[in-house]
Amino acid sequence: MNQSTLWLGYDITTEPGPLLQPISLQFWNEKNYSKAQPLTPFTYRTDALVGLSLILVNQNLKSPFVTPEMNYSFAHFAWEVLEPHFEIYHMIEKRNKPIVGMIEKKINLAKFEGLFESAFSSLLTDRGIQFDKIAGILDGYEELEEDSGEPLLFNFNYQMSSQFLEKAMAVHSFFFNLRTLMAMDYNSQIKDASHESLRVDSITDYFPRAEYILNDALLFTEFKNLRNEMPEKTFEKLSDRFFQYCHNGVCLMQSLPKAFKEKLDPETKEEVLYQAQMNWLLGTPAGLMYRIREELYGLQQGYTKVFFRELHRPKNNKTTMLSLNCRITEAELGKKSA
Repeated sequence: MNQSTLWLGYDITTEPGPLLQPISLQFWNEKNYSKAQPLTPFTYRTDALVGLSLILVNQNLKSPFVTPEMNYSFAHFAWEVLEPHFEIYHMIEKRNKPIVGMIEKKINLAKFEGLFESAFSSLLTDRGIQFDKIAGILDGYEELEEDSGEPLLFNFNYQMSSQFLEKAMAVHSFFFNLRTLMAMDYNSQIKDASHESLRVDSITDYFPRAEYILNDALLFTEFKNLRNEMPEKTFEKLSDRFFQYCHNGVCLMQSLPKAFKEKLDPETKEEVLYQAQMNWLLGTPAGLMYRIREELYGLQQGYTKVFFRELHRPKNNKTTMLSLNCRITEAELGKKSA
């Protein structure tokens, strides 16, 4: 066996809709591999990342008998090289240290980690994963917010174990790239790519109107500065309205530590607060779990209801199985990472 080569083959079963919706994913068995040839050269990063990330989160797939060329160490290495979110997270995590260092109250996620691990394991099969028990994972999110008394959104307080962090990044990688595959399949069948194609984005998929959040946050700040100029009952009533209609902006300002907000320069406040949103989303444990939750909603409710609301394509009434395979070599990884 070539220690620097990995051949991945898997089938995705989908249900019909304007956009194919995955039901399950199963790695090929020995018979499937015997009837196929690896597609070369390695071209599509997404095909590989779906398979690699699932290998990292499903212990059953670490067996050398899963694929003719299974090498778990190489799979882990290949995933780190190919997955841009991995590098981005650790880069932005460093930027968040000044904010995190100002927060006195830290929330340990040990209990949530256990709930998530247990619920997620119920999705796994001997050779893959199925998505019929998503609700169990979402229940864990609700319990987390109830126990902490704080929303997940823009929370800089959460502390996650390094072992769980790595698994969570692989889980997000799997869900994000699985959705990307569905969008790629859709885009391959449309006639006018410039007007009809679907776009998958690491920021706008989760914060489609980040500038609106910023405006709400600034407005809420000005409102709080006027507290002494209005009756207390009026202030409380208007505060409730802010929570109702400007929820995300309020969460942003309430989650940032007081010391950080006091140091904001009026001339750069907007830029700093906008960047704080991006840094939270892409470089904090809570931001990572938020992205996973959005992907879970997409699997549970349908991608067209959560991510691609503008899609009005007639429904495809056929259940489809997508069959994918790719061979990754160490030499090709060098080309992809260059």
